[in-house]
Formats: sequence, C-alpha cells, structure tokens
Amino acid sequence: MIFSLSEHTKCPASSKAAGLSRGSPILCKTGVVLLLSAILGVGLTLDAGEFKTVTVVPLGKVPKAQVASIAARLRSVYGFQVDIAPTTPLPKSAYYPPRARYRADRLLTWLGPRFRTDHILGITAQDISTTKGKVADWGVFGLGQMPGRTTVISSFRLRKPGKITVSERLDRIAVHELGHNLGLPHCPNRCIMSDAEGSIKSVDSTGTFCKSCRERMK
Repeated sequence: MIFSLSEHTKCPASSKAAGLSRGSPILCKTGVVLLLSAILGVGLTLDAGEFKTVTVVPLGKVPKAQVASIAARLRSVYGFQVDIAPTTPLPKSAYYPPRARYRADRLLTWLGPRFRTDHILGITAQDISTTKGKVADWGVFGLGQMPGRTTVISSFRLRKPGKITVSERLDRIAVHELGHNLGLPHCPNRCIMSDAEGSIKSVDSTGTFCKSCRERMK
C-alpha cells in the first residue's frame, strides 16, 4: 500500500551505499535504542533488532539547510542512522507533462533499486502528484509506501505563509511519510500521522505523535 500526506553495545557501522555522507553519532544502549525527541516530548522506543538506516536523497536543486534539517529530525525522532546522498537529477521517466510536475509513485519506483539502505527518502522542490480515488492526478506534500522502503516529499506546496517555516513543515512531512514506511496508517487523532487532505493547516497543527501512534511504534 502507498499512503500520502495531502540494542547494541556498539553503534552499527555506516551504510555502505556509495556516495553517502556519514550520519551523526547515534546514542545506543544494550537492548534498546534511546530516542531523544524534542518534537515528540516522549520519544519512541524501538527494539534493538529494529535499528535501521535511512538515506535522504536531494532530487534536483534543494537547499542544503533543508536537507540537513530533515536528516537531523529523523535521527532525533526515530533514532536511526541517517545519511545524505549526493544531489541526484529528477528522472525524466517520472515527469508528467499534462500538469508539468512529477509523479510521486514513479519516483518511489525509481528510487528503490538505487540505494541499499533500509529506507530512502527523496526530497524535491518540484511539485509531485499521485492518483487519489477518482482524481487521476492529485498534488501531494509527500508519498510513502506502507509498509515499505521508499518515500518522497516536496516543498512545492509548503511555501504558503504561516506560523511555521517551510523547513519545519518539511521535517514534519518527512517524519509522517517515514512513519508510513514503518507501518503507521493515517491517524484520526490530532497527530503528525493525520491525513493532511491537501491542507497546510493540518501540517501546521502538530508536529508530534499521539499516544496511540507512540504505542504502535513500541
């Protein structure tokens, strides 16, 4: 399924995927990865066997500060090792000429075979879309497999003026979509996993998991 938002006594070694930059150190403890998350208030805890690595892939021109912020947020929230890949051009195969934007589902398919890490998160400044119900081409903030390895997010629809910055919105979308990869569905509560339904207000409303979603992640 695909959803959109419209342990160790020694820390594991760095990913072997070519061209990746080393992530910041991860706090480890025998049997448990400790997650320190400012945005959650209460960190999620994962079993030692669930330690994962994530590759963040800038697709086209993306501000370095936004990419670094996303990587830091994912480390903080999930406790995973996060690496940043070199900037990669958007594939022509994912371009959708009728709306002059990129199909998110095609981007997921394209990203999957190119990196060997547990999860891959592509980020672009271009508009992305997918099919939603009877709407053949619905613009989205992000799209992620559930469960699965790949997700892609876009800043294109997050630039409207509001109480929080575009970078903070991107961080929240990244956490949301990776949550889908890990098996979390859309949540009916006031939660970072709620379905935005194309509204920026939903993204701005909260950057935390509800109690129910935190419990599901244990």
